[in-house]
Amino acid sequence: MIERGGALNPASVASPAFVRIRLTMVSRDGERHSVVLRTPTVHLLSVPAGGSASITIPGLRAGRYPLEVDRISRGALIVGVQPGP
Repeated sequence: MIERGGALNPASVASPAFVRIRLTMVSRDGERHSVVLRTPTVHLLSVPAGGSASITIPGLRAGRYPLEVDRISRGALIVGVQPGP
């Protein structure tokens, strides 16, 4: 979720490697936001004011992929963790 000032909550999310990921961003501050996820391919989301936007990302290799909100690095997608509690 995108909070006041473009902060992400949580700042990072994790997934096992090579698993398709559905990333949904929600504007909780009532503002419109541009989100960029930098993997080997750049993924762009336009999140409407008070709304949400989603993308499906094919399985990725293990690594840390930056998430930018309104051109500022705010968090990461961390790929390669083990599933489970």
